[in-house]
Amino acid sequence: MAAPQDPSPNEAFRARLSRELRDVGVSAFNQDHRSMLGAILNFHELVENLSRRRPSNTDWRQVDDAMEHLSTYASTHFKAEESLMSLHGFPGLEEHRREHEAFVQRLAVFRQEVRTRNILVTVDVKFFLLEWLFTHINQMDYKYADFFRRKGVS
Repeated sequence: MAAPQDPSPNEAFRARLSRELRDVGVSAFNQDHRSMLGAILNFHELVENLSRRRPSNTDWRQVDDAMEHLSTYASTHFKAEESLMSLHGFPGLEEHRREHEAFVQRLAVFRQEVRTRNILVTVDVKFFLLEWLFTHINQMDYKYADFFRRKGVS
């Protein structure tokens, strides 16, 4: 019988980052956050690989597809959060909505910039995405955790 293998450094890194996401009290949103983190980390890996060589047209299509996936996923998630906030009268809804809108707008700008096919732009994007995700979840989203718990939403 083979000994269990240790997770790869990449898997261990992903697991550690996933644990650093705060529990926001709504299981569906926690799952969405982990999925977004996974998509962002996949984008990170893609950019890292491309920064070591000259990207092909196929590589750039993968970057475009990854950006499209993140944009679509984020928009869908934001609508779900905002709908639940509205349904239950969360007092921070407008501030939260503004933060979501700013992210969607910034992502649209990044998507245009990525179309210049400048690898340095994609490096900027990868750092922005990870920083934004952790700041948003661990600060903004965490503000609604107690509110939804009191409402019996989990």
